[in-house]
Amino acid sequence: MIGQPRRCRIASRVVCGVGEGVKLEQQVLVTKKDIELLSMFPFEDALLG
Repeated sequence: MIGQPRRCRIASRVVCGVGEGVKLEQQVLVTKKDIELLSMFPFEDALLG
């Protein structure tokens, strides 16, 4: 259960081949009622496709 609002980072790493990959990270604010995206910088389309 969430008491006070918490600022968190959500990260994932996608690896293609041996050792090569990309780390994607978002910052969010978690409250009792919702999750608010804090990250302002969009992901590059080339990295998502």
